[in-house]
Amino acid sequence: MDTLKGHSGSVLCLCLAAEQSLLFSSAGDAIIQVWHAETFENLYTIYSTFDVGDVFCVAFSSLLQTAWFGAQNTSIQWYDLQKKDRRRPSLTSHPSKRIHRFFDSKGPGGRCTPRPEEDGVVSVASTAMKMLEVEPSNIVQYAHFGYVYCMLLVPASQIGQGEGEVLLSGGGDGDVKLWSIDDATGGISELQTLRGGDSGVLSMVVKDTLLYCGLTDGEICIWDLDTLQLVRTVKAHCDDVLTLSVKGDCIFSGSASGYVRVHLLLFPAYDQG
Repeated sequence: MDTLKGHSGSVLCLCLAAEQSLLFSSAGDAIIQVWHAETFENLYTIYSTFDVGDVFCVAFSSLLQTAWFGAQNTSIQWYDLQKKDRRRPSLTSHPSKRIHRFFDSKGPGGRCTPRPEEDGVVSVASTAMKMLEVEPSNIVQYAHFGYVYCMLLVPASQIGQGEGEVLLSGGGDGDVKLWSIDDATGGISELQTLRGGDSGVLSMVVKDTLLYCGLTDGEICIWDLDTLQLVRTVKAHCDDVLTLSVKGDCIFSGSASGYVRVHLLLFPAYDQG
């Protein structure tokens, strides 16, 4: 058993690359750490020059070597690891070095409280070569009208969208968005929006052409990605559905109440449940 120390805030997402060579972690410290999935060496640290808040989710394309992440400030941002050697960051933009509007404000007498010494969790100066700063052009601001809680990458052919991959994102606005990906830049552009209700989309999983979404009200809604229609909703929990996973003929759902439930895969008729 290993313990990976790379964050100063709660870890909110783990994303394992499809070929299982890289592991991505994101947290409440606005940092994405990239780890070697076998040796657990910390390879890179990705961060934005903007104050993004919590980074809730990460998706990675092994084909394009590009990572996308969704944040509390409602943005989706991305970094192409193939270009990691072309641009060196200005370390003053690292989240641990920024001026905080509240904690670093001047107190009585017009003086700021000195910053504490780095505790070893993230030593910016000693790991400068590993720092990867997201370019301002690699940001879609206001990707949702709410926090971007979850993301998935699916083959475009699986959902009738041609070749390559499609990025799916779920937000606090209750919507799921489908994004096309520019193979050259990793940039995204909106294809479709699946309009949900008032409940935020916290988790997603795809099986064949069906998209299962875990919501903040304890429901799981099921979309047909061929027709882009909501085909059924299921009351699965009494609290937020934080995670979904598929194995064989079953869907596993975990909620904020501490319960995990197992559901048989639903291939419903096109009606509301």
